[in-house]
Parts: sequence; structure tokens; C-alpha cells
Amino acid sequence: IKEMDNNMRSVYTRQFIPKDQQIITIPQKLLITNKMGKETEMGKRLLSMGIQFNSPKHAYIIVFIIEEMKKGNSFFQPYFDILPNDLSNFPVFWSKNELKMLKGSALLSQIKDRKGYLEEDYKLLTDAIPEFKDLCSYQKFVKLRTLVGSRNFGITIGHERVGAMVPMSDMLNHKRPQMTSWTFNNEQNAFTITSKENITNNTELMDSYGIKDFSQFLLHYGFIPDNNI
Repeated sequence: IKEMDNNMRSVYTRQFIPKDQQIITIPQKLLITNKMGKETEMGKRLLSMGIQFNSPKHAYIIVFIIEEMKKGNSFFQPYFDILPNDLSNFPVFWSKNELKMLKGSALLSQIKDRKGYLEEDYKLLTDAIPEFKDLCSYQKFVKLRTLVGSRNFGITIGHERVGAMVPMSDMLNHKRPQMTSWTFNNEQNAFTITSKENITNNTELMDSYGIKDFSQFLLHYGFIPDNNI
């Protein structure tokens, strides 16, 4: 894992990796899923009230993270500690002067809509569970929501589709065409990443965030790719 000049981290190979080799295996016990959020005290209360979030999977992952953070000795604390602190590359955190540079762009309205969804979900949480506001300010919520939104994986565990935070695997940057593929392997009970090509030594290990237009990459991931083949 290399620290880059732009306050970003990248994952590099230390040896040659042949095609179709499983190169990362993360046991299920290290994953954080929205299902785990639903099983918390606050999650059960939200479910009993039938709260409808704009992004329900993300909301329940955040509920789990907040429940764990208040313990002070969470099993997941080492993971929380290495999550990025600087999210200034995401448009929802840009100042008015920075947003002025987007004048005439449709991205401005997308940023406004996104902020609106965040405000709505936070209000739903705090109206349903007033003490949530003491545990998580709106600013902290937006930060967590940005981290979850930009780093979670959609996987199937058993027969259930869930959103999951996957330590280590979420450090891989984006590249197309794909050089790796990821999935949840139910036989191994683990999240796995496999090479799709031969990868030489000292090469940045990357995965694909999908095919999206540049505004979506900037809005949801905080960057614009050099190309989007």
C-alpha cells in the first residue's frame, strides 16, 4: 500500500500475478453490511417504524457504524481509523466559490439534489431516533454517507443482496478495462478479488467502478477518470 502525493493510497503488487488467480480474500466476519445495521437496536426501531430512506442500504450501514463507534472498543475500530479524513474532492463539500466554477453545468443541480437527499435521510433518522443527533451531527453524517457511498460493494451473501463495506478491497482505485473482478464467494464465506489478466510486479492493483459519465464519477467518487472506455 503506497501513500501518494495527493493524500491518496494505492495498492501495488509485489510479485507477478497470473491471470485467474485469487489475490484478495476478506472473510465475512470483517465485512460491514446493511443487514448488520438492521440488527442493531436503532436499526430494529427504524424497521418497526417503516422508515423509507432515499438510500436505505447506506443508511443502515451508517447506523451500524455509529452503534459501533459509541462502544469505544469496537472490533471494527482499526478499520474506522484508516478511513480517509479529507473528502474535499467530493462536490458536496465544495464552497460556494468552488461551485461557481460549475456555472452552466448540469452537475450543479445534481449536487443540489444530492444534498437534498442527504438532508432528508438525516431528518428521517433524527426524527425517528432523537438521540441519533447526539451521536452523529449532520456534518458527520454527510462524511459517513460519502464514505459509505463511495466505498461499499453490492454483493450477494447466500441468497440475499446486501451493501457491504469491505476493508482492504475498498482501497483499490478505478480502471477500465477491468484488470480484476470481485464477488462474494459463498463456498469460502469471503469477499474475493481475482485477476482477469497477467499482472506484472510493482503494478497498481485496480478494479472497475463501472461505466458512468464523468459527472457521476465526480459526484459519487470524487474524481474524474483519465478515460472511460
